[in-house]
Amino acid sequence: MLSIQKVVVLLDEFHLKEFRKYLEESKAELPLKLVDAAKKLIPRIREEDEKDSDDLCKIIYKKAGVQEKKKFFQLAHHTFKLTGYLSRNYPSYLLHNISKIEHFVNQGKLRRRIRLRKYCWMQRKRSRTSPLRAVCCNSLRNTRTCARKKRKPYVFSKGMQP
Repeated sequence: MLSIQKVVVLLDEFHLKEFRKYLEESKAELPLKLVDAAKKLIPRIREEDEKDSDDLCKIIYKKAGVQEKKKFFQLAHHTFKLTGYLSRNYPSYLLHNISKIEHFVNQGKLRRRIRLRKYCWMQRKRSRTSPLRAVCCNSLRNTRTCARKKRKPYVFSKGMQP
């Protein structure tokens, strides 16, 4: 899964609209097309819904040959760099995912939780925003410890964040 696909999965509706508006104002037609295609191909965070980059490449360039793939990966990288707009103007644009992670833990859906946490961690690693990184680190440590001791992970209540 490409980084830009992970970003699109993690964004809520408001931030996705803001990012799309930014791309439209910047006259970035291909990045906008890529974001829209990624949103259509990934309706939920589920492994079976993840699409290969070939599908996105075919949507954008109508082919998936060697030259088109090279252009596509350059486009994906450029589009991901454009998400810097969100981290500058909305530093906490991924923090709403913490409640989703806690929800997955409480329902026992640890695979979905771990995948979502990894997506968050990879995106926040670049911007170095500490609140989400701290929660992801604690979440990862908590999951590993509980897996070794075969117990349910501890979930912080809404008022108690690490």
